[in-house]
Amino acid sequence: LAGTFPPEIGTFSFLENFLVERGGTAGSIPSQIGQLSRLKKFDVNYNLLTGPLPESIYDLSQLEELDLNDNALTGTISTRIGQLEELRFFQLYRNRVEGSIPSEFGLLTGLEVANFDNNEFKGGMPEEVCQLRDGPDMSPDNMLTSLTADCKDSSEEYYVECEEPDCCSTCF
Repeated sequence: LAGTFPPEIGTFSFLENFLVERGGTAGSIPSQIGQLSRLKKFDVNYNLLTGPLPESIYDLSQLEELDLNDNALTGTISTRIGQLEELRFFQLYRNRVEGSIPSEFGLLTGLEVANFDNNEFKGGMPEEVCQLRDGPDMSPDNMLTSLTADCKDSSEEYYVECEEPDCCSTCF
């Protein structure tokens, strides 16, 4: 899908999987995306997407995979992320998203992958998120096996405090 997302995308309410990888799609993610009530997978990695995530994306209650890596997305992650109770994969690496990582990620008990690296986040990885990890001191029921952030070099402008391997699985 070269070009931009048409606003009519919201009329495809039957969609369960939306994959546009390496498609050269530019512009922002339209707010109409929130009308895709059956959507389970939204994969738009390696495109030219800009702007913030629309608030309506947090209305996708069936969403299991949200893959946004390798774009130029900006803004922050809303605390409404905790509403995506079915979310298992969250890939956001290599964008320009800023602010802090919301503690509401800790509500996503089925989360398996959360990649935040190569963005403009600051602050600490919320303890609620660290508790989802399946580490030596964590519950064996925890699913989160991959948690990445920019936590290797505290002298960098964008740095997330996240102990490796106790919380983050990999620091960049």
